[in-house]
Amino acid sequence: MACRISELVIDSRDPERLAAFWCDVLGYVVLDRAGGGAEIGPVREGFGS
Repeated sequence: MACRISELVIDSRDPERLAAFWCDVLGYVVLDRAGGGAEIGPVREGFGS
């Protein structure tokens, strides 16, 4: 049986900077900002794709 991580939550003092770092590393974009955090993911795909 295959397993795929679909979400990962990381507590951060500077979520915008952390999101920018991972976007650069993975080639992702910021999909949403809510509650002082940021959701990142592949371009035009989003959660669950």
